[in-house]
Amino acid sequence: MQAVFGPETNLEPDNLRCLLLVVTKNVTTDSPWPISSNPEAKYNGLTRKDCNLRIPLWQLVRASTAAPVYFPPEILQWDKSDPSKTFVFVDGGVTPHNNPAFLLYRMATEPAERFGSLQDARSFSLEFFAWYNDEHRHSGLGLLSSAVVHYGLAPEAIERRRAVLDAAYSAHPERFVRKPPQPLPAPKEVWINKQQPTPENKTQ
Repeated sequence: MQAVFGPETNLEPDNLRCLLLVVTKNVTTDSPWPISSNPEAKYNGLTRKDCNLRIPLWQLVRASTAAPVYFPPEILQWDKSDPSKTFVFVDGGVTPHNNPAFLLYRMATEPAERFGSLQDARSFSLEFFAWYNDEHRHSGLGLLSSAVVHYGLAPEAIERRRAVLDAAYSAHPERFVRKPPQPLPAPKEVWINKQQPTPENKTQ
């Protein structure tokens, strides 16, 4: 990744063509850490010794994709003069904020970073939710869109994928060294915050 991004490339505005949000989990503090390149963000002031913008991009990408069991965690130093600012990070997918787009929406509506007006918020929401519901393929939904699952269209979508994968395998079986490819299944249940069983609700 250093060869691709450059060993010294960080999140400072001159290094990126657009704003970036990386979601990772700080194992040291057991908390999700959304790290953005927004120069106006709370922890991005260049006068801070622990400024987020100075973290190398390749390390942030590595930290946000360090899936437990599969890859070792990434250790990042926020302030090299302060050992207490060194943390261990793993894949942000193990946090409740696995979807960066939805997290950005929540961050944009926080009191400190509100939209300019009600019309501004409505304009953004119309575009965002249309994309989120109809176009975005969710990893937790078998890479299906919310609308496909909600309206019961998942079986048809999965069969179309199966046909494509079967054709690919028939044409080039040598590319699939372990087994024929299979489409991801649709989820049996979908939760945002699944209620944990308690003596009060376990019989309901």
